[in-house]
Order: sequence, then structure tokens, then C-alpha cells
Amino acid sequence: MTDVAVHAPRAAAPAAAADFEIIPRKGLPIVAVVLVATIVAIAVNKLWPLEFLHIVFGAGWTVVDLFVGLILGPILGSLAIPARIELTKKLMPKMALLMPTLVLLAVMNFVAASGATSSIILLASRDTMTLSLMALELSSNAVGNREAASILSIFIILFTVTGALLVRYFGRRFGVRHEIHAPGGPATTVR
Repeated sequence: MTDVAVHAPRAAAPAAAADFEIIPRKGLPIVAVVLVATIVAIAVNKLWPLEFLHIVFGAGWTVVDLFVGLILGPILGSLAIPARIELTKKLMPKMALLMPTLVLLAVMNFVAASGATSSIILLASRDTMTLSLMALELSSNAVGNREAASILSIFIILFTVTGALLVRYFGRRFGVRHEIHAPGGPATTVR
């Protein structure tokens, strides 16, 4: 009779823990402080802190967006894959806190500031009111016609999407191309 040795299956190696945090915990108190400052500014119901915070957060949103898209994006595209991974591991967790905070607080302060004014004070008069200003006025507490404001906002979105699609169509028609370089492979052209 022959003895057969049966080996016990090896235990699977434990999954390697990520060497980075998806949401950095050190940044959460800063986000909380900024959120509390915005809530206090809204509760005070004064116009200047709302406008100030709206401008600060809106400018921060724009600056970070342009920096990442116009400066960091091309640099990231020219790096080797391992370098991209390392940069992304360090940058994206911070962006996961920064961008939603900037966007949320810029919009919150704008809505609160526009509700705190009796009329929207911008570069428009009653004779030259834009569609977005009309939608904003219709949604204000003074007028309170949110249904008409919603319909007008849908038209604004449709105009914007139609314009973007037309620009894309004519861009493709006139030969605007984007080349995608696969690692180790030939460049492919996206039209």
C-alpha cells in the first residue's frame, strides 16, 4: 500500500495595506473649521462675509482647477507610469478633501449671499437681464417662482450642451485630434 502525502493548502498572503489614506484624516478638522465659519457667516446674515467667503472659495476652486488641468496635467502625462502612480497617491487624497470643500462652500455662500440681497447686484439692468439672472431672481424669496426658475435653468443647460456639442462637431470636422499614448504601444488617435 502506498502512502500519499497531502499538503495542506497554504494560507493566502494577507492583502497589502495601502500605504496611503484615501481621505487624509489630518485635513478633516480644517474642513470642519471652514464649514463652521461658513455656517456662522450664513447665521449672521450679513452680506459682506458671505460675499467674501464666496469669492475666496470660488477663486480657490478656479485656481486649483486651472493649475491641475493646465500645469500639472501635462507634466503628469509626460511622466513614466511608476512616477504617475506615486504622484497620484500623494495628490489625490488631498484633492478628495480640497475640491469638494471648495465647491460646496463657494456654492453655499453664493446661494446665501444671493438670498440676502433684495436684488441681484451685477452688471445688468432690467433692460439687459441675462437668462441666468432671470432664473436667479425667479428663485429668490421675493418672487418665489421656483418652477419657472427650474424650467429656465433647464433651457440654460440645454443651450450650453448644444453649444458644446456644436463646438465639438466643428472641432472634429476641422481636424482637432487628441493622441493617446499607450505604454509600450503605438499612439492611437481619437477623433
